[in-house]
Amino acid sequence: MAMAIVGAWKREFIGKRRIVLAERILASFFEIKDAISYVRNPFSSVEEGKTRKKGYHESKEELLDRGYTVFDRYEIRKDAIVRFNTLKYKFMASFG
Repeated sequence: MAMAIVGAWKREFIGKRRIVLAERILASFFEIKDAISYVRNPFSSVEEGKTRKKGYHESKEELLDRGYTVFDRYEIRKDAIVRFNTLKYKFMASFG
Protein backbone atom coordinates (compact mmCIF):
# COMPACT_ATOMS: atom_id res chain seq x y z
CA MET A 1 0.00 0.00 0.00
CA ALA A 2 2.75 2.45 0.96
CA MET A 3 4.68 1.66 -2.21
CA ALA A 4 1.62 2.44 -4.32
CA ILE A 5 1.24 5.81 -2.60
CA VAL A 6 4.92 6.65 -3.10
CA GLY A 7 4.69 5.54 -6.76
CA ALA A 8 1.61 7.71 -7.34
CA TRP A 9 3.30 10.69 -5.68
CA LYS A 10 6.41 10.19 -7.82
CA ARG A 11 4.38 10.04 -11.07
CA GLU A 12 2.46 13.15 -10.08
CA PHE A 13 5.65 15.01 -9.18
CA ILE A 14 7.35 14.10 -12.46
CA GLY A 15 4.20 15.02 -14.40
CA LYS A 16 4.06 18.45 -12.79
CA ARG A 17 7.73 19.07 -13.55
CA ARG A 18 7.18 18.12 -17.18
CA ILE A 19 4.18 20.42 -17.47
CA VAL A 20 6.12 23.35 -16.00
CA LEU A 21 9.02 22.64 -18.37
CA ALA A 22 6.67 22.43 -21.36
CA GLU A 23 5.10 25.79 -20.40
CA ARG A 24 8.54 27.41 -20.12
CA ILE A 25 9.55 26.03 -23.50
CA LEU A 26 6.37 27.30 -25.14
CA ALA A 27 6.86 30.76 -23.65
CA SER A 28 10.49 30.71 -24.77
CA PHE A 29 9.43 29.65 -28.27
CA PHE A 30 7.16 32.70 -28.57
CA GLU A 31 9.95 34.89 -27.22
CA ILE A 32 12.26 33.50 -29.94
CA LYS A 33 9.61 34.19 -32.56
CA ASP A 34 9.44 37.83 -31.46
CA ALA A 35 13.24 38.09 -31.34
CA ILE A 36 13.56 36.81 -34.92
CA SER A 37 10.91 39.27 -36.08
CA TYR A 38 12.80 42.07 -34.34
CA VAL A 39 16.15 41.10 -35.87
CA ARG A 40 14.72 40.74 -39.38
CA ASN A 41 12.72 43.98 -39.30
CA PRO A 42 13.65 45.85 -42.50
CA PHE A 43 13.35 49.29 -40.91
CA SER A 44 16.19 50.74 -38.87
CA SER A 45 17.06 53.93 -37.08
CA VAL A 46 20.11 56.08 -37.60
CA GLU A 47 21.58 54.92 -34.28
CA GLU A 48 21.61 51.22 -35.15
CA GLY A 49 24.90 49.78 -36.37
CA LYS A 50 27.05 52.33 -34.57
CA THR A 51 28.95 49.64 -32.63
CA ARG A 52 30.75 48.49 -35.78
CA LYS A 53 34.44 49.26 -35.85
CA LYS A 54 35.19 51.45 -38.82
CA GLY A 55 38.06 50.79 -41.16
CA TYR A 56 40.76 53.40 -41.63
CA HIS A 57 39.84 53.79 -45.31
CA GLU A 58 36.14 54.60 -44.76
CA SER A 59 34.66 58.02 -45.18
CA LYS A 60 31.90 59.36 -42.96
CA GLU A 61 29.49 59.40 -45.87
CA GLU A 62 29.47 55.62 -46.34
CA LEU A 63 26.47 53.70 -45.10
CA LEU A 64 28.24 50.51 -44.04
CA ASP A 65 26.68 50.72 -40.57
CA ARG A 66 23.31 49.75 -42.06
CA GLY A 67 24.57 46.25 -42.78
CA TYR A 68 25.70 45.84 -39.18
CA THR A 69 22.22 46.54 -37.82
CA VAL A 70 21.35 42.83 -37.76
CA PHE A 71 24.35 42.06 -35.56
CA ASP A 72 23.40 44.82 -33.11
CA ARG A 73 19.83 43.59 -32.92
CA TYR A 74 20.98 40.00 -32.43
CA GLU A 75 23.20 41.05 -29.51
CA ILE A 76 20.20 42.73 -27.88
CA ARG A 77 18.05 39.57 -28.12
CA LYS A 78 20.82 36.99 -27.66
CA ASP A 79 19.70 36.07 -24.13
CA ALA A 80 16.38 34.71 -25.41
CA ILE A 81 18.17 32.45 -27.86
CA VAL A 82 20.56 31.15 -25.21
CA ARG A 83 17.64 30.45 -22.85
CA PHE A 84 15.83 28.55 -25.59
CA ASN A 85 18.88 26.39 -26.31
CA THR A 86 19.24 25.58 -22.61
CA LEU A 87 15.59 24.58 -22.38
CA LYS A 88 15.99 22.44 -25.48
CA TYR A 89 18.48 20.21 -23.69
CA LYS A 90 16.36 20.08 -20.54
CA PHE A 91 13.43 18.98 -22.71
CA MET A 92 15.50 16.27 -24.36
CA ALA A 93 16.61 14.99 -20.94
CA SER A 94 13.10 15.02 -19.52
CA PHE A 95 11.06 13.71 -22.44
CA GLY A 96 13.69 11.64 -24.25
